[in-house]
Amino acid sequence: MINFIHKGDEEEKKINEFYKEVLLDILQTFNLRLESFSKYSYEQLLYKSEKQKEYKVLSDIVTDIIENDLNSNIKPPYKNVIDPVNFIKGNQGYILFKRSDGTNIVLHVAKEIDKWVVVEKKDKQGKKMKNELIWYM
Repeated sequence: MINFIHKGDEEEKKINEFYKEVLLDILQTFNLRLESFSKYSYEQLLYKSEKQKEYKVLSDIVTDIIENDLNSNIKPPYKNVIDPVNFIKGNQGYILFKRSDGTNIVLHVAKEIDKWVVVEKKDKQGKKMKNELIWYM
């Protein structure tokens, strides 16, 4: 058996640290404890929606956030926003993201009769991130 540990390059490390910092700021801002929830990146949610149709609406909600809320704030060559991060546990979930001006946003979602719906949307000012990530990453 081959033992392989993926360390990632410098850009990958920078992205991972950026995500951690953003998520920590959002979690602290709203005093959320989501340790018991499963965490999904946007790409993981898209894959899940291909395999389980009940997640299609949820992935559509996140796609809409990216296309209409976040992409308009990206000014190449760098950006200070990340794709929304999703936390799911049973029929409950949270979508967390941060706008370029530092506004933290949490959407509380719930599955009602095989369809995910936004139950509540909250926003509070958080830490404005520096434009550190390459715009297409």
